[in-house]
Amino acid sequence: MAKQSIVASGGILEFDINVTFTEPSYGQVVVTVVEKAKPQQIVYINAPSVGYYSISAVQVKDKNNQLMQVTTVNNGVWSFVMPSSNVTIVLTESENRPCLAADTMITLANNDQIPFYKLQPTDVVKVWDFDKGCYSSAELLWLPPVATAQAYFEITTDCSKKIQVIENHRAFDLTTCKFERMTNMIGHHIWTVDGPETVVDICFVQQPIEFRNAVSFYHMNIIANGILTSTGFNNLYPIENMKYCIHDRQIRKLSEYSVSIGWYNGLRLNEHYTSAEDTRKAITKWGKDQWLLK
Repeated sequence: MAKQSIVASGGILEFDINVTFTEPSYGQVVVTVVEKAKPQQIVYINAPSVGYYSISAVQVKDKNNQLMQVTTVNNGVWSFVMPSSNVTIVLTESENRPCLAADTMITLANNDQIPFYKLQPTDVVKVWDFDKGCYSSAELLWLPPVATAQAYFEITTDCSKKIQVIENHRAFDLTTCKFERMTNMIGHHIWTVDGPETVVDICFVQQPIEFRNAVSFYHMNIIANGILTSTGFNNLYPIENMKYCIHDRQIRKLSEYSVSIGWYNGLRLNEHYTSAEDTRKAITKWGKDQWLLK
């Protein structure tokens, strides 16, 4: 029998509200919601982001395990109308991916620049081809929607280029010839469309910011605010003079990774050195196939 309680005034029934989390759950986001509510009462779920952790999905199920309508009120707040039964709120807590501010300017294949938040799945972006050591173009492999974090780093170069990064995004480090975490690059030279520039300031800002990320197909990188940025998967081979030093490797099969073929082709996993376990962890952190475009 459903657990119920009776409100003294009028004998109106209240029903229980239970909260659960999908796995993995990081235990960082604090959720505030009433424990009981009357039928037709609007119930608010408050779960603001904490640092780099946020609620990425909210489901509400009735006693028959049927999904109910959930409304996004604003960042970190959702609501639903209480039915005449107990409900279970199912929350997905995510660790925010290394990303860039949503207003970062992304360079398209035709050299136009658009804000990251306007980038579409069908857009073709300008990239660096490390096989040939020159500019090229690529379709997008992965493009998640805009989300919100509660803090960011602002990176400044000696030529006054600025880029705002969430968590610890990578850019091409001319000092180490790898894509490195930008918050570790103070004093390092980075690749920009205007030539090498030196990172002279890294400032942490505790303030909400909208962010986004993307990975281009096969080449993996994008040009953001004139800076070459990417994922660690782009460190596929040693790099000299902006070109891969390709050496023979044993071809690795799709079955070794147990991931979608889009990831396999788009991240060049057939020739990658990264372990299958670490690859799956990274793809899981990116939302698995949820925003995979290939």
